Amino acid sequence: MNWTDLPCNELLRRVFIQPPKVGAIDLLEVQIKSDGPAVIIGFDLVGVLPDNPPTKWGSDFNRCRMGIYCLGVSNLSIEGLARNMIANVNFHIFENVNHVEVKGEFFKMNFDCADISITGPSVYIS
Repeated sequence: MNWTDLPCNELLRRVFIQPPKVGAIDLLEVQIKSDGPAVIIGFDLVGVLPDNPPTKWGSDFNRCRMGIYCLGVSNLSIEGLARNMIANVNFHIFENVNHVEVKGEFFKMNFDCADISITGPSVYIS
């Protein structure tokens, strides 16, 4: 599965000529909101940069920030916490419910949700 297979904005499709595969992320933040209920996950892609960035982004960047916004969340489970959380993300998309799993060496999160959408991308130098 590619990131562009999920509901996303047009920018994501324009900056990646070769759609990036869903896989390793550097997990940066998780927000849990009772309104929705929603889970918002912020992360950097690991080893992946846009291959067709807009001119205004320049070329001086080494990180690509994205996120997922999930609504109608249920069955949320979170275990662990670490300073650096490299993890793999997996999506299981079904007609009435989607399952999201984020799993790393020191962190694990699973939940079901009704809707998933991608936020970003943006780039920066670290």
